[in-house]
Formats: sequence, C-alpha cells, structure tokens
Amino acid sequence: MTDRASALSGFLAEAVRESVVRLRVSGFDEGVFTGFFVSPAGHLVTAFHAVKAHLHRTPGSFPLDVHFASGGPAMSGVAARHEPRWADRDADWALLHLDLEPPGYLPLAEPDVLTGPGADCAPVRVYGFTVADQGRTGLGALSGEFLRTVPERRRFRIAFSVRSQGQSGGPVVDLRSHTVVGSVVGFREDERLTADAALVDRGVLAGTGVAVDLVELARQWRRRAVSHLATANPELSRLAAATAPPPLPEVYLADRDTVRQLRDRLLGSTESAVVLHGPSGSGKTMIAAELVTGLRDLGRVDSVYWYDFEPPPNRTIERLLRRLALHLLEHQGAIEPIEAVIDDTFLRDPQPAVRATIEAVRAGRHLLVFDNAHFPRRDGQQEIVDLLDQLLWAAGQGRSLVVLTSWDRLAPQLTAPVTGTTGLTPDEVTDFVRLHGLTVSDRALDWIGALGEDITCVEQFIRSAEWRRAVERGDLDPAEPEDLHQHWLNRYLAQVSPAARQVLLALAVIAAPTTRSTVEHAANTPEFSRTLQTLRHSPPLVRSAEGRLYLHSNVARSVLATTDRVTLTEVRHRAATQLRETGQLLSAARVLLDADDVAAAIELMFTHREDILARGGGNAMRELTRRVLDRGRVEPDWLPRLHAVIASCESIRGDYARAAHHWKVAVAGRQGTLDAAVMHNRRADSLRMASRYPEAAEEYAEAARSARAQPGAEAARELGRAQLGLAKLDRLRADYRRSRERYEQARQAFADIFDDSGTIEAVYGLGEVSRLLEDWPAALAAYRRSLSLAEARDNPERQAYALWGIGEVLRLTGEFAEAERQHTAGLDLCLRVGDTRSEGWALLGLAETYRASSRNGRARDSYLAAVERFESTASETEQAHALVGLAEAKRQDGETDLTLYDRVRATYEAKQLRHSTVQCYLATAMALRTTGRPGAAARLLGKARRLAARHHLEAELRRIGPLARNRAARPPIVFNYP
Repeated sequence: MTDRASALSGFLAEAVRESVVRLRVSGFDEGVFTGFFVSPAGHLVTAFHAVKAHLHRTPGSFPLDVHFASGGPAMSGVAARHEPRWADRDADWALLHLDLEPPGYLPLAEPDVLTGPGADCAPVRVYGFTVADQGRTGLGALSGEFLRTVPERRRFRIAFSVRSQGQSGGPVVDLRSHTVVGSVVGFREDERLTADAALVDRGVLAGTGVAVDLVELARQWRRRAVSHLATANPELSRLAAATAPPPLPEVYLADRDTVRQLRDRLLGSTESAVVLHGPSGSGKTMIAAELVTGLRDLGRVDSVYWYDFEPPPNRTIERLLRRLALHLLEHQGAIEPIEAVIDDTFLRDPQPAVRATIEAVRAGRHLLVFDNAHFPRRDGQQEIVDLLDQLLWAAGQGRSLVVLTSWDRLAPQLTAPVTGTTGLTPDEVTDFVRLHGLTVSDRALDWIGALGEDITCVEQFIRSAEWRRAVERGDLDPAEPEDLHQHWLNRYLAQVSPAARQVLLALAVIAAPTTRSTVEHAANTPEFSRTLQTLRHSPPLVRSAEGRLYLHSNVARSVLATTDRVTLTEVRHRAATQLRETGQLLSAARVLLDADDVAAAIELMFTHREDILARGGGNAMRELTRRVLDRGRVEPDWLPRLHAVIASCESIRGDYARAAHHWKVAVAGRQGTLDAAVMHNRRADSLRMASRYPEAAEEYAEAARSARAQPGAEAARELGRAQLGLAKLDRLRADYRRSRERYEQARQAFADIFDDSGTIEAVYGLGEVSRLLEDWPAALAAYRRSLSLAEARDNPERQAYALWGIGEVLRLTGEFAEAERQHTAGLDLCLRVGDTRSEGWALLGLAETYRASSRNGRARDSYLAAVERFESTASETEQAHALVGLAEAKRQDGETDLTLYDRVRATYEAKQLRHSTVQCYLATAMALRTTGRPGAAARLLGKARRLAARHHLEAELRRIGPLARNRAARPPIVFNYP
C-alpha cells in the first residue's frame, strides 16, 4: 500500500483507538477483556463469557473499569446496563450500554456480508488487548482471512498468525468494507492459527430491539471517512462536493406521463437504464430529477449519484472515478474504489480503479445519473465512454440503475432504451402557467404554447410581466427578455458549428416544412449533408415529416433572435429565390416581407394570386396583405396590385361587396390594358356573386373590350373569362340556350390557349346547364370531367365545385347516401381552401339531401349553417336559396311560415332569377294549400306556369301540370338551384 492509500487505513486505526477499550469488572480480579463501541451513545459489544456472571445483577447494571487505547487514565466504576435480549450465549457476544459518550465508534456491517459474493478468504483484521509475556497489556491488530461460517453456533472461523488471551470481545473488521462483522470469542489452548468469532452485524443487533439506527450510524461514519480522505488527499478535497441531484423547483408539473412511464419501467425487473435524448431546455434534467425523487422515495435505490459533464473540468475519467469512489465509500462502504483512486499508480493506469468501481456498482443499489452525457463523445473522451458502457453493464448485472441525459445521439456502444424529450405540450404549458397563479388569455396561451418545447421560454414568460403584456397586446414579434436571449446565445452559438447555424437559420427563415434542396440553397454552406445529419440527432434540432424538414417554433425563434440583420437578410433573399423557383409562392412572399422587400412580395402575390388561391392559400395571403397594411405607410406604387391581391382574398372568403370595391380601386386609370381586362373580369365576378347582375354584365362587357384591344394568349384568356361570366349570368336568368353557347365559346377559347383552369370552369358550367335542364347523364359527365381536370391540376377549389355538382345530380335522382358522401367531401375541401361561399353551397347540398331522406333535424341545422355562411358573404340570392329550403323543412315538420316564402320570393323577383322564382312559386303554393288556402295556391301556380312558358323552362312546366291538376296534393318541393 502506498503512503497515499494508507490514509484510509490510518483513519480506521484512529477510529479503532477511539472505539476499542480494555475492560475489567470493577472489584473483581477476573482478568482483562476487550470491547468496542458501536454507537456514540455508549452501546458496546464484548464477549458473553467475560461478563456472564454479572448480567443478572440487580438493579440490572454492574460497574466496569474502562481504558481507551487512545490513552488517558482509566475510568473506574462506569455503569454498564444490560437488557434480557442483549446477548447470545452460544455465539458468545453481549451488548452493554455504558454510562458514557465514547470519542468514537465502529460501524457494523450489512447483514450477510460473509455469505455474499467475494467472501471466500476475505481479508479481516482482529483488534484486542492481548496479554504480553511481560504482563503488560496493549492493543493488538492481527490480520487474517475469513475461512467459513459455523451456522449452528452463529459464528465464523478466521485464520491468522497469533492468538492470545485478552482478545475476547474485540472487533473483527472486514477490510473490504471497513465494517465490523463479528467479535472474538473465548480463547482455547488449541487455537494457534485459527480462532472463532461471533457473528455480529446490523442484522444481529437489530434483533435485540436496541433503539439505535445502525444504518444511519454507518452512513455518518463513512461521511467522516470521506472527509478525512478529502483532507489528506488534495485531489479528493476538490471533489468533496455533494453528488445530490439539483433540487426540484417549488412549483412544477409533477408526475407527468413521461415521468410515470419511465419510473414504472425502472421499477420493473427488465430495464436498468434509460437515455433521455433531446435539445437543451426540453426537460431532460427535470425528468431525471423527478425520477430520482420517485425511485428514492419508493426505496428502489439506497443512494443517488449525480454527475454533470457540462463543466469542462468534469470531463476527465480521473475526476469521474474519484468522485464516484468517494460516493461509493460514503453510501456503500466500498473500500476498493477509493483505495484505487488514491494509489500513486492511478494516473498512469486507471483500470484497477475502473474494475473496483464496476464491481462496487454491481454489488450496490445506486441510481447513477450522468447529465449532459453528450460532452465526453464530443470531446473525444473515449475512456469515459468506455466507463459509461461498463457502468451500464454493471447496472444490468446487479441492482443499480443508470440514467443518462444527452443532446446528441450517444455512441453506438452505449446501448440503453432511449426516450425523446420534447418539452411541454400546449396543454401542459396552460397547466404550468395556471399553476403559477397567472391569468392569461387564450391567445397568449396559444402563443407561448408554441414555444413549449423549450421550457426555459415558458419559465421566462411566467417571470417577465413585460413580455406577457406585449403578447397580450397582440404584438406579432414581441421582444423577449434579455436573459432569454442570453440563454439562446449559449444554446446555439456556443453549441453548434457555424455551418450548422446556417442550416438552422435557413429553416427558421423559411418557417414551414420544406424540401431538403430548398434548405440547402438557402443555407449555402459547405458539407451540408453531414451538417444536416448531425442536426437531426446531435442535438435533435431539425425534424422531418413526410419528407420535409422543419424546426420547432422555439428553435426557429431563438435562432432568428440571435442572428445579425445582414446575415438574416442574405439568407432570406436566397430562400425567397429558391422558394419562388420551386413553386412555394406564399412562403416566398412571406420571406420577402420578412426581409422588408415589400414591393417584391406584392408583385409576387399579384402575379401568382390565382395559383395561390387555387391551392387553398387565400387566408394565408390575406394575412400577408394585413402585414403590409400594418406597416403604417403604403407606397403609392404598391396600391393597384395590393388592392388586386386584397380583392382576390376577399372574393375567396365570400365578401364580394368589399372585393368589388378593391377591384374598382385597382382598375382605376388602367382602361384598355390587359391588367384592366383582368380586373374588370374579377370585379364582374364579385358583383355577380353579390347578386348585382346588371353591374356585373357591364363589367364583363368592359373586360371583353379591353381584352380584344390586346394581342396574345393572356388577352385571349381574359376574353374567355368574360364569355364565361356572361354565360353564368345567362344561366342565372334561365336563358339556358344562350348560356350553353357562351360556355362552349369560353371552353373553346381556353382550349385554344391550353388554359386548363379556364377549361375546368367552362366544362363545369356546361354541367350546370345540363343539370338545370334535367339532362342527368350529360350533367354527370361534365362534372366528372371537370373534377378529373381539377385533380390533375391540384386545384382544390374547383374540385369542391365539381363534387357539389355531382352530389346535386345524385340527390335529384334519389341516390341520397352517395349524394351525402360527395357533399361531405366537397365541404372538407372548402374548409381547407377557406372558401366561405362554397362552404355554404356544400352545406346547402347536404341540407337538401337530409330533407329528401326525411332527416329534417339535420337538414334544418345545415340550412341555418348555410345561411350563416351566405350572410358573411353578403349574397342575398344564396341566402334565399337556403331560406326557402328551411321553409320547406319547417312545413314538413308542421311549422308552415308563409312570411319566409314571401321573403324569398321577393329576393328572386328583384334579382330576375326566373328559374328560382318559378320553384319558389311552386313551394309557396304548396304551403298555401297546407294552410287551407287552395284558391291562392291555384292563382300562384298559374303565375308560375306563365313565367315558365315565357322563358321556355320545360322542366318546371312538366312539374307544374300534375300539381295544378291534383288540388289536394301538397308534396315537398325538390329544388334545382341555378
């Protein structure tokens, strides 16, 4: 043993001198014997045979002369108390309680130390006051080995070189754990190289009922040993800091699902380790700390060792082993690891210390937590990685547990189940905020909930009243607290490479799931592939879904907040260029606005607004126009195109009156140009949707004039759109022959310039005319052709229209189940596109289907929902369509409301909607019959016949005849909307 390692033996020797005493019964010349204290309260163990004659004295105590090996005068007549259960005659030990407080005591071993692993030939040391030849007495220390147990007498046998009188009652110390395993029994002349000892350990004395916490006394003794070693060894004195986990905060979300599941797994018998993998701030350390508390409180482990690799000095195998050795000594009494790390050879060859540590961990019941375990691999510390691997093995073979937290994917050799950490869910963020007693609006909760993957963000939100107020005001980009910026700087600038930062910045700028090639172009950094792969796992900052890459919002926000403006602008322009070239138009426009290139953003939205709307981007584009308007100053050059974009967004939302106004501003001063033709057509569409048909006709005519004045395919397209609009007006007025001619002209015009979008709409219009003429096969063929073309063009808006047409034909021909399926599919598409008007039409189709199949409750709900949509679009015509259906549903339920019919009829007549007017006359006539007014019903049927005949409404004429002849009939009216 080296001088440095002898420090531990020196501590034991000092403890023995303070704990082992020479004894003699006061007033009796029966010779000396040995005893040793096992508690600071004066509890002492000695040999039974030495005191048996005095154990039954009255009043239960007898005097002893006590002499400590540490020196000083003997204490005479010390009262020694004994209880009935405090002795074992066969084993030859007795427990006494002396009326004094000794300067020291020796810890007792855990039960079964001599029957556990490694007990064969285990080294022991026997202490006692031997009688020398000269007749003097002195404390002796004899080394030996454990031989075997003698279970029938609760003893064990040891081998050592010298055995002498006076040692009876002395302690036998297990040198593996430096704890007492027994006491020496009576001397026999035949004992020369062996001796018997009584088995005395914590388990034995616990059976006496003595009121002493022997486990806690052993802990305190080991803590004194650790303190002694730290004082004697400079390397250890710097490591004597506590290895306890960080304290749990006063307020936190306790026992979340992740914690419960991990705790249950580690409490079971199949798993001994877990890896918590996630970026900084995602809750790894908090989860580990909660696991520590739960497993310790449930008694699964005897100690917790927490080691954090983040401080650079902690990233050496020497420091890790030394601190772990101190812990194992203090909490397990393991001697070999501490002896190995204080040996002079340790720095040259740490492997003996590794082996001793692994064996101690395997034998103990410890929870070892290694926080930030990504650092050793990052720093190339393979020795530490190998040690962690062996500790995982030791836990699997024994009773200890290991928890590792890491930003990165760990080295392949560290095989343990991995649990990803993702911070707080939006619901957990809400609970966390309310747990702190804060009252926060739903909008603010949604905002901070999006940042919940970084728990630090949520904590800062709770602490910073100023930040919360900014969010509550609705600021789109509220300034974060300075210390949160510092957290982000440390998290990203300090932990990822410059190339990785560029990749993160590119994804943050794009701010939506996007393709790998788009990110690569925007980042413009070397070694992109390797950098991206690292960011997918080490730490896992980049995510993917359906082949597209993205960042969680808290990562994106932190990267943007910590990047200088010049770099940010460069990356934004590269990203916008790539997004535009790859057809990601809305994202490109948003990135241009982020870069303050407003003119380019408006130009892009104006040029591609039809494509954006066709892909369902109406709501998102509307939000971008609001961002422009929120700037407070709009340049005059931007106005015409900005108004055109806003008008397009209002149209798709169904606010046709507002859209018409914006188109009027946009077209001002542009008469005779191609832009004028475009805008006149769009304004006419808005006016038509708002049931302002005369104004719409004038606008279509003006569009046609402007288009004819211009050459090229674009002008031809706008001429076709003008024809299409006029065809729709003719259809609404029930001039089906002229409407069909104009639809055909428009279809041919679009076909000549290979305009698929226009063709889709023209073919759909032909289906509308055929449906109104009740030519069902032709109508279905046209609708399905339109649907096929729309699907090929990925145009959800036109797909929704075609599905509505198909659903209506199926309804009108009695195939209600299939009609419901088609209308439901159409409604889903409308919701996705954000087309409020089309939502109303899909709901109207469903309502009519429910009414026709006698599901009036659902029908009435759907009619009312459709009315709500049409009210928001300010379309009186479409409101009337829904209200007349509602009136019929109420009549079928016995609630005839003639005022509702009158209101609808007035709207149709004012709009000159002949087809709808005739149908309303029929429905009103049946309502009059229902209320007992057959004369009024007959007069209204006559009026309907004359109007239908004047405008050649053959289908309606065929329906009027039977109703007029059978005056008792009052069937529900089936509507065929124009």
